Amino acid sequence: MAVRTFLKLTQLCKKQLVASNEPNGPFINDLVERISQMTSSLTNENMIVFYEAIATTIAEEPDYERKQGFVQRVLEEMWENFQNHVREIQENAELLKVISCYSGDLL
Repeated sequence: MAVRTFLKLTQLCKKQLVASNEPNGPFINDLVERISQMTSSLTNENMIVFYEAIATTIAEEPDYERKQGFVQRVLEEMWENFQNHVREIQENAELLKVISCYSGDLL
């Protein structure tokens, strides 16, 4: 519920979230810096809504380079998690069997 409200707020106030009125820069800076803390307890569904809200806000940034920097910072943690999973699989091939069992259940 809270992430859906956050999405609605970002859709209504996206220009204000990227404006540099704050003493520490635009509010989007704070959101991007604390993204891992904000998403750590979210379900996958809520995380998708949260990232949609962040993307809505970033899309409003008029400066292409700043926009690109925001996107890069948002994706850094995801990329790091992905690399950690790949390392785990490289170190322990048995994990692939576990993953294949779960993916078979999804089909």
